[in-house]
Amino acid sequence: LVRGGWVGEVDAPRSRAWGATPMQGSAAKDVVGPYLEALTLFVALQPVDNVAKGHVLHLLSVSVSGWHAAPDPELGYGVSAGLATETCEAVVCVLRLLHSSGADKPLTANRCTPYVCSFLALACTVRTFEEAQGLPVPGQWAVIAGLQSEAGMSLNGLRAVVERFHPESGRFIVRLQPEDPPAAWKKVRAENLRPELPPGGVVARAADGARECGRACLAGVAEIFDDLLREMQAEDLENEDIILGRILHSQLAAAMWEALVCCWGDRGMGLRGSELVELCGGDFSLCSHLARDVLSAHSMVQLSLGLGPPEQEGRALGRLRALQENFARAYCELFQPSVLWGAGLEPGDAPMAELQRDLDGHILKVAASAVHLGVFAELALAAEFYLERALEGPSAGRRVPPVVLPVMLCRVVCTILVSSFATQDASSALLQRHFRLLMPDLLSVLLTFFEVLAARQHCEDIEDYFAASPAALDAFAALSAIGLWSLFSEAVPGRVVSLLLGMPRVLADPALFARLVLSLLSRPLEPALAGAYEALAPGDRAAFWQQVAARGKLCCLAPAEAKRAVEEWLSVSAEAEGPGFDMGALQVAATETAVDSLINRCLAELPDSLRDCPPPPTQREAVGAV
Repeated sequence: LVRGGWVGEVDAPRSRAWGATPMQGSAAKDVVGPYLEALTLFVALQPVDNVAKGHVLHLLSVSVSGWHAAPDPELGYGVSAGLATETCEAVVCVLRLLHSSGADKPLTANRCTPYVCSFLALACTVRTFEEAQGLPVPGQWAVIAGLQSEAGMSLNGLRAVVERFHPESGRFIVRLQPEDPPAAWKKVRAENLRPELPPGGVVARAADGARECGRACLAGVAEIFDDLLREMQAEDLENEDIILGRILHSQLAAAMWEALVCCWGDRGMGLRGSELVELCGGDFSLCSHLARDVLSAHSMVQLSLGLGPPEQEGRALGRLRALQENFARAYCELFQPSVLWGAGLEPGDAPMAELQRDLDGHILKVAASAVHLGVFAELALAAEFYLERALEGPSAGRRVPPVVLPVMLCRVVCTILVSSFATQDASSALLQRHFRLLMPDLLSVLLTFFEVLAARQHCEDIEDYFAASPAALDAFAALSAIGLWSLFSEAVPGRVVSLLLGMPRVLADPALFARLVLSLLSRPLEPALAGAYEALAPGDRAAFWQQVAARGKLCCLAPAEAKRAVEEWLSVSAEAEGPGFDMGALQVAATETAVDSLINRCLAELPDSLRDCPPPPTQREAVGAV
């Protein structure tokens, strides 16, 4: 292969074609070429038909040459639309070749590794569309030019409407006449189209073109995506204890999710639960398989910590964390009403009690598949992994601290437990038993979270940790309702309480103070808590009682029961309803809004985090993998 010119000499230094001071986002451009070289090796070693292999190798060779050629001075550090689309064609063809050659083989390392590399190469290639110059956009008029074939020369100079990008051929489908049927549409390469841009619309058009090309790429590999998900699900069911298989599946799932996010463009940042269900064909079990694999993807990184430069490791962790946070938000939305009634099914005029029963049944159904596959255990491990890193210092390359995964974990635990309290049947009992068994992991996450909160009280990011604290205390209260204090010695939960009592701001905040009190109703009264209640201002006391009534469901208590229990425990009387209660209701809503705003800010960092592309395998590693 080396002598034949498919790749450069092994271990030879690779020149960088994009200069010493590339523009922002050039990380994707810097690794596309090496990724294509690795894919060349993978394809060459595939036991498939030589004609099909030769065609794909030719596409890869042309793309590799394009990425290592000197950039066009007119483009600056940009990418030509032709190179971006040709590369996309090559990567999609690689995926199709891998899919056709291994459909009846297990997902071992020599199949998973080429797939991982291919999906990451697709993600990097799609990101280069953002900088591609002159990229046509569906609905845009363009002039055909530069065709050399006898049939094509007759089209030169004609105006056509761009219909869509066709990733399998690397061309754009265009329609010459409005009345032309699809059979008469033409496929033309980007370099042979001269888009007609409206005045002042260059930037907007470029962004639209990148999004449309990304979605076309996603459509081009959708069948492969679906089949791989089913393969991983089937192999997991057959080989539940194979550790290597789990690691390979987690790396493949993370690469597939990254390609999905990048292909989906700006929508990829905010993928919703309903879209995840649609992606998995409405199968909640398949959603949970994907969740378990994506949320365990940090395990491979965890094994290699300390072996590379700290800054590079920090960027790699920041990128992976962003992907896992993005996925966790979509997955945890499966437990929300928007998934049950979001697909054109309106709740209608049914009584509220009936709607609540339907929602509780939906939540318990989704939770059952998650429990069976260990999703919550993986989510807890991922949350604690990043929190432990936060104890060492701020996350490199990330402005928002690692609070999204803990918040998502706490929210989904509370949602499930509250529904189980309301249902009280055999499935509810099994779910509560699961969380009792999982309680050491959950409690460890909460303890680490509050240790970070205590350690960073005087740091710039402390407000973000305090914004996430209500969710953590919600989970602490819900766990106390299913036996936290009776199942454990007081050492670990007592450590959590000691940390909280040592932070005056917790005792002065009505939302946090109310949750802490609900968590301790089965314990003897701490003198510090009685004093903290007396120190609250009248308006804060009203907010405290509003929070107690609103969060009592976490302890299986109705609002009136929760207020009565807290009155007896604190030996006080609830504030009479008045203007303060209106303010309390506003504070309850403000608490949730602050957490959602924090999550959105964190997910908004996803595009920048993904610009720190994972390094492609070296040529020696690629050969070794196969």
